[in-house]
Amino acid sequence: MILVSGRLYYDLAAQREKSKDHSTAIIRVEQLYPLPENEIKKELARYPEARIMWAQDEPANQGAWPFMAVNLLPQLDRPVKLASRPASASPANGSAKRHAVNWRPWCSRPSTAASNHHPVAAP
Repeated sequence: MILVSGRLYYDLAAQREKSKDHSTAIIRVEQLYPLPENEIKKELARYPEARIMWAQDEPANQGAWPFMAVNLLPQLDRPVKLASRPASASPANGSAKRHAVNWRPWCSRPSTAASNHHPVAAP
């Protein structure tokens, strides 16, 4: 199960469709504040055995992840993995071409995106 916010949802959904992946749920979280904690928990409860991942195309220390790690993870009863680019001082990696090359392998298979993850356990 992938939690995601923003336009990345469309990239992941398109790849899921293209690869005919029927085993990966993608849940859009479009409201970050106030965090819709109960709604997120309700969706997660539909998949009690699923591994949870937060996906973002920003570096690990940017985007929504730092907020979610502090505000959502302590409320969950399962670990959450992060799939993102490595932490960086810059939100961009230099050029759109380089970004596409670096991002394509991760985004091409949503169900295996955890291979490029930073594990983070919910307390």
